[in-house]
Amino acid sequence: MIRNFKLFGAIVIAALMFGTAGTAFADRGCERRVDHAQYKLDRAVEQHGFFSREARFRREQLRQARDECRWER
Repeated sequence: MIRNFKLFGAIVIAALMFGTAGTAFADRGCERRVDHAQYKLDRAVEQHGFFSREARFRREQLRQARDECRWER
């Protein structure tokens, strides 16, 4: 009986370890995409101006990246 509990405990621990590792990796990728979109927006504002067509386009891309990250979590 105790052997079954040990086996069950090992399975639960393994599932938790591997299940959360994928989530952490996904969060880093998501964070990286948002940071990159923010960088592109900053460059567009610097090069073309705050109200430029390029800046509006980059703001929309940043918004989409943030929305996608909310759905991944």
